Amino acid sequence: MQRKGFVVATLCYAAAVGYGALVWPERVALHFGTDLRADSYSSRGTAILVAVVLGLCLVAMFVGLAALVGRIPIDLLNVPHPSYWKQPEHVAELRRRSAEDIYHLGAVTMLFLVGVLVLAVQASTSADHRLSGAAPILLVGYLGYLIGWTIWLWLRRYRPPAH
Repeated sequence: MQRKGFVVATLCYAAAVGYGALVWPERVALHFGTDLRADSYSSRGTAILVAVVLGLCLVAMFVGLAALVGRIPIDLLNVPHPSYWKQPEHVAELRRRSAEDIYHLGAVTMLFLVGVLVLAVQASTSADHRLSGAAPILLVGYLGYLIGWTIWLWLRRYRPPAH
């Protein structure tokens, strides 16, 4: 299930890159200051190249990590309640959950970057080259989600079942 979500999020990212390629002007805002105004520009071709390379690197990283978690020695996996999860009868489930969690993190990250790309396109095509107020909300929302999700993983997902 998480792998499918990752694929969908990756396709959304590819669509956002395509949208940027069609809509970005020749001069693209690539960096923004704390006042949300563009302070660094590049060409459309460079912006597209950066977005494509970033996407490919992230996809390779998340897919590679999900595959690696099934192959690395079990003592290299850091997990709450290792005395339970590293027992031979629970290792397969630990590896499955870990791979799912990597794909989930990948999907959330790719969707965050979709938002970043859309906001960057909007800023580059606006008169003042300024990010909208949604940018800090997107960032805080992403970081807040990651914090909450990490707490949930620690306290719930990897808690040994009660007998």
